[in-house]
Amino acid sequence: MQDEYYVRPSKYGSVKITGTGLTTIEGHVILVLTDATFASLVDDGVVAGTNPLTWHGISGPQLEGEEIHARGKFTQLQLSAGSVLVY
Repeated sequence: MQDEYYVRPSKYGSVKITGTGLTTIEGHVILVLTDATFASLVDDGVVAGTNPLTWHGISGPQLEGEEIHARGKFTQLQLSAGSVLVY
């Protein structure tokens, strides 16, 4: 049985991402629902020329329950595996 997560709605809403396609999003927090591997991530608050995955310390699978907070806001996300909730 999978745990359920309840989050306070943000002005951007929330979206659950489970596929491996590139997803356009607007959110400030990524909650890892099932262990997730990120292919790419865009955070518009990270200094130009810096890889947001590196800036956030994401170098391998992120474990279920982890939260990743945007420097500005997340605008794009692509997973290789797992599922996340962006809000």
